[in-house]
Amino acid sequence: MYGFEALTFNIHGGYLEAIVRGHRAGLLTTADYNNLCQCENLDDIKMHLSATKYGSYLQNEPSPLHTTTIVEKCTLKLVDDYKHMLCQATEPMSTFLEYIRYGHMIDNVVLIVTGTLHERDVQELIEKCHPLGMFDSIATLAVAQNMRELYRLVLVDTPLAPYFSECLTSEDLDDMNIEIMRNTLYKAYLEDFYKFCQKLGGATAEIMSDLLAFEADRRAVNITINSIGTELTREDRKKLYSNFGLLYPYGHEELAICEDIDQVRGVMEKYPPYQAIFSKMSYGESQMLDKAFYEEEVRRLCLAFEQQFHYAVFFAYMRLREQEIRNLMWISECVAQNQKSRIHDTDTFEEIGESIGQVVTVAFDPLKPQSKGFVRVKILFEINKPLWNSKEVELPTGEMVTIGVEYERVRKRCFQCQRLTHDRTRCPLNPQNRQPNATGRMKLATIVSGRTIPQISPDDPLFGVLTNEDVGIDAATGRPKISKDVLDEMRSYLSVSDATEKQARIDRVRRSVVTGEKLLSSAITAGNLSIKNGHLDIAKPATDTNHINFGPCSTGFQTSGHASSSGTSVITKKYRRRPSQHQRKAQAAKLAQGERDLNEIWDNSEKLGGPARDESSFLPFRNMVRDCRLRDIPFSGNKFSWAGSWNHGLLSELFLPLDVVRIMSYPPNVLSRDSYIWAYNRDGCYTVKSGNWLLSQLKHAPPQLSQREQETKELKAKIWDVKTTPKIKMFLWRALSGALAVSDCLRAHGMNINLGCDLCQHDRETISHTLFHCWPAREVWEMSDMPRPTQGFTNSIPDNLEFVLKAMENVSIPSNVRMAIPWFLWGLWKHRNKILYAGQQGDLTVMVAHAIDEATLWNKLRDTPPQSFLFGSRFGFISNRWSKPPFNVMKCNMHISWINDSQRCGGAWIIRDHFGDAVFHARDMFLPVSNRIAGELRGFIWVLQSLRDLHLDNIEIWSDCNAAIKAILEPLHRPRYASYLNKIHHLVPNFGKVSFQLSSPKANRIARDIATSVTRDGRSRSYLARGGPSWLLSRLEEEKRR
Repeated sequence: MYGFEALTFNIHGGYLEAIVRGHRAGLLTTADYNNLCQCENLDDIKMHLSATKYGSYLQNEPSPLHTTTIVEKCTLKLVDDYKHMLCQATEPMSTFLEYIRYGHMIDNVVLIVTGTLHERDVQELIEKCHPLGMFDSIATLAVAQNMRELYRLVLVDTPLAPYFSECLTSEDLDDMNIEIMRNTLYKAYLEDFYKFCQKLGGATAEIMSDLLAFEADRRAVNITINSIGTELTREDRKKLYSNFGLLYPYGHEELAICEDIDQVRGVMEKYPPYQAIFSKMSYGESQMLDKAFYEEEVRRLCLAFEQQFHYAVFFAYMRLREQEIRNLMWISECVAQNQKSRIHDTDTFEEIGESIGQVVTVAFDPLKPQSKGFVRVKILFEINKPLWNSKEVELPTGEMVTIGVEYERVRKRCFQCQRLTHDRTRCPLNPQNRQPNATGRMKLATIVSGRTIPQISPDDPLFGVLTNEDVGIDAATGRPKISKDVLDEMRSYLSVSDATEKQARIDRVRRSVVTGEKLLSSAITAGNLSIKNGHLDIAKPATDTNHINFGPCSTGFQTSGHASSSGTSVITKKYRRRPSQHQRKAQAAKLAQGERDLNEIWDNSEKLGGPARDESSFLPFRNMVRDCRLRDIPFSGNKFSWAGSWNHGLLSELFLPLDVVRIMSYPPNVLSRDSYIWAYNRDGCYTVKSGNWLLSQLKHAPPQLSQREQETKELKAKIWDVKTTPKIKMFLWRALSGALAVSDCLRAHGMNINLGCDLCQHDRETISHTLFHCWPAREVWEMSDMPRPTQGFTNSIPDNLEFVLKAMENVSIPSNVRMAIPWFLWGLWKHRNKILYAGQQGDLTVMVAHAIDEATLWNKLRDTPPQSFLFGSRFGFISNRWSKPPFNVMKCNMHISWINDSQRCGGAWIIRDHFGDAVFHARDMFLPVSNRIAGELRGFIWVLQSLRDLHLDNIEIWSDCNAAIKAILEPLHRPRYASYLNKIHHLVPNFGKVSFQLSSPKANRIARDIATSVTRDGRSRSYLARGGPSWLLSRLEEEKRR
């Protein structure tokens, strides 16, 4: 077919294509094979085949049957189908079908010659020949003594005659020469078949090229493996390889020098289509290679039926039917020899594996003895499904046995529910997690079973100012007497350096606590706790000025002041409504009726649905400060942040919950102005890659192109595949785009210049004229001996360029001329510019010769296999072993463990001196962060603050996170982490000398193991201790001795 095959195919080939697709539907199915494998004798096989297409061929065969009988009858079915299609075929389909049987002819010739060499009976050999490869004079092959006689006496009148031109020698026919003859014939046959399919074009050429290329590559691999250890030289081996295929030519060069199967494997793994085939066999094993190739061939043959209007379906059907006959022969032999267990050895393992997931590879060879008590199977399975730990299999005797299953290379696994999406600590079936999952309040650290009683430690600024009784639990309400936020305000208020001022503030804080207790106790004692007009009121005598009022539907704060009718000064808090009222009405009604105590209403804002702590919650302490005439501490921040932390309430009102979590994972930088960052990558810095990604995601309406514009667009895409230098590719693209500085293009851009050609002084100077019509161009194309269009070159540059690009693929043109066509065009353009701008008249003959030489040299260098180079890290060599720091220097190894799915983050650091002794180590759990880099930078801040508090001066900080260290060294390239980086750079001046170093994961494993215990084992309690952890002392001593 020579084009438009979809329109004309059904005229001559539609009927036969329907026939062959019907034959394909008659191939044996999986159910048929399962039934055949259960047969006890050959008669049972005959009975099962009676329901298939083979039934009519076996129904009259008497018992007892033989394997050869079954194979002969099944082969007869194949031959009948082939002959029927050949009788109905017209050209060129009939020639295509003839090509299919040439391979069987070669096999028959080799079989006869080899059998005669070993003194086998000719009639017996003819009976073993394949029926599709028979010809009239095949019996006379036995009289030939060498290949020349074989050709002259017998094969000269057969279709194989053209293929013997390369193997005509006078050498005697021995085993080695026969094998060389076989492979030489197959090479010539495959190349001839390949060229014929290319002439057909269309879908036939596309599909058959892939199938024949696979066959050529498979034969190249088999020739290489079979010739290892023989007297066949490398050059003789290369002559047997076909001149097409995926391996041609570079793969053939490498295969020719291979000396063992592992080297062959190394060559084939460079080609992605064959990586999966060679991954199914271990190093040094070649027995499974044929099976893997057969499986890949069957897969490709089945894909041929996915398209219509092509001849490849006939080739695919014949090959699939032949493979089916081989399967029947194997099953029949196993049943006849009572070796039925060998049929399904591999299938049994596949069945067990398919109960878990999709089986990729079964590492089992039934032809080899098994030295191990297990078989490895590579499986792809869904991690959401439970894993099977065993599988019950029924033996042929009826006995049930249990096959155990173990898993390798599984990163995490829950042994509670046997899934791979989480570990046991987060399993929903774990009894410890049922209550948190039900209420939706699972904490990121551990679940606190009871309320911690506030206490003042000796290092607390409030130590000595307040007592544990002042901050303890109120017996009446069960809540803390002073909330945590008020205590933090007190600590901040007392953080002054002047001793006199600090003592004055201590006295004021003590008086404010006493005053606050009096305010509440006087209200309760006087009985001024009442409900008025649906409001819960706490009033006091007129001399005091505090009154708190709660409305019935309060969720937010708004404060106003007025005088009550009883003579008391009232401060009323009216609560603003929020959208989700249906979740809060029940709680608001209880509050309005006075069913909850006041402290619980103040602190447990989660039940009200509001934020955990709002800015206005500090008002009670501020009122006490004002009553005691204390001076308020100025704070840094804005309406989104308070004293260096985010205002959670305002963020919750303005942003979605997920955005709030992301915003709060970065500390606010209140000392700098707000700025814009790039939101489409992790670092916040614009890159060309992220910009192109964003541009590709934007949906643009595709412009409507005319047919001519579409063809030009496709031609531009082909230019980038031309085998030439990038400079010439750009020149060709500019020529096709009309972007060369000729008079016609310059006039189109508004330049008022003469449109005539300065070289020939006749025609208008266009790109097509300069490269194809002007006198230098005509001479160059004449000297190159390249065919030109029948009507000559046109004035259309797309048509002319399309012609020369097709000429580069024309094998009838000498290769050196074809490859030099881009250099001819480039030379014409340079020749024109030399004459016009340099005043130099070049020699066109020299230019043509120079273009051919450059093209030949460039293609030769291009065909040279690329060399691989190793590039070192920008940080230099990184050792895998921990090393001691220099004298008088402390070495701090740190690591941050970050869990992607839950964003949990825990860190650890350990510092050692120049003797290798551990001085301090610490562990802590951090708030969730969005990525590991943010967690690492948060860890650097924690480490620097800890080392500063320990008054350590000369420090080396080692981390195995390359991106975090780059962010510290190049802060301008990581604007997303500006708040973290600013804090780090503010902490660095506190040390005499501090440096940040990149460590390998192995050298940093002590800190890594401590940090991993936080996220893996849930050890959320932070601590700082001298020396190293007791459970790692042996490893610390080992690293110290190095």
